[in-house]
Amino acid sequence: MSVESYCSALKLCPSAIAANVSSHVFQLVSLWFKNCTRAETNDIVNELMRANAMGIPSYRFVPLTYQLFSRIDNTQDEEVNDFQSILRDMVLKICSEHPYHGIVQLVALANGKRIGDGVDGRNRDVYLENVGGSKVDAAMSILDDLRKRKGYIPALVESYTTLSDAFIGLAMLSTKPFEKRQFKGLSFSQFRLNLDTCFSSGRRGSKNTSAANKPVIFTNPPPIRPDTQYGDGITDPIGAERVLSFESKFDLTPTGLHRPKIVVCNGSKGGKFKQL
Repeated sequence: MSVESYCSALKLCPSAIAANVSSHVFQLVSLWFKNCTRAETNDIVNELMRANAMGIPSYRFVPLTYQLFSRIDNTQDEEVNDFQSILRDMVLKICSEHPYHGIVQLVALANGKRIGDGVDGRNRDVYLENVGGSKVDAAMSILDDLRKRKGYIPALVESYTTLSDAFIGLAMLSTKPFEKRQFKGLSFSQFRLNLDTCFSSGRRGSKNTSAANKPVIFTNPPPIRPDTQYGDGITDPIGAERVLSFESKFDLTPTGLHRPKIVVCNGSKGGKFKQL
């Protein structure tokens, strides 16, 4: 009854209402997760979510992308499959209607195996156990579905994938040979890294002048829009800048166990953003 009541209220609640209903969305998702695999409740709860979840505006679920996306899996268990089918539809809807908030999480999850392989052995097995192969497969499958969508979503998926690959390449670079003698003004070309050229067809020194279908600055996403209008990949989403290019050099943090890299991203409106 609680799940049904929450679904009905959230479907009817207009976006113009000033009251914060995020706590109610959290309660709904919490009830669903607690009961979706229990033998005595899974059938009715999953059926209620199947009938109602897609009728709830997707922007209500965007603040819970981490919790929702962390549950996706590729399983053969019939009982779990029903839950996964509903969850998959929700994830697809979030990524299609709010791409700048959803796609980056999905791409990160799809890279789980690659990231795990580069953790220098420390806690590597635990990491890969938590982000198992079946989760990675499920994320990749959803990305494949997004690539078949109409409009700018397929191109945006490719841009996020390209940028994530370049970020991972930089993150995996071992800095031990030179971190004691230099930690500022390191050149991407010196280490054959392509972060500064990933959006310019690999041509170093070539200036990318178009931000069409490019990701937004990772650390500065746009406000969530109930009307799902984010510019259709042509114009900047309101309240955000997209990635235009990167400076050709990067720094290391002066301290820290892994000496993270610091890059400077050039935004589509002229802003410069430090990214760790």
